[in-house]
Amino acid sequence: MRAILFIVAASVLLWSVADYPPEPAHLERIKRAGKLVVATVNGPTTYYRGAFGPAGLEYDLARRFADYLGVDLEIVALPRPLQALRLLREGRADIAATG
Repeated sequence: MRAILFIVAASVLLWSVADYPPEPAHLERIKRAGKLVVATVNGPTTYYRGAFGPAGLEYDLARRFADYLGVDLEIVALPRPLQALRLLREGRADIAATG
């Protein structure tokens, strides 16, 4: 059951990537920069500061993806989803995870 939930959640997260599937050049830029920049909004299913640090389903997926790539994770928390999408379109974020 947990594997199915992970697959569904990963699909939702990856759906938010502007150039789906990601261009190899974009992936190489992320690796060269040494960080994955994720624009998101505060919320229980996206990203929030919990008692033990950052939490949220989309945060957890982004954290695992960054770990898989071997890069740092930079979270940019914004008040509205459209702001996160704007950062993505402008190339200032690699992924928009807005629920």
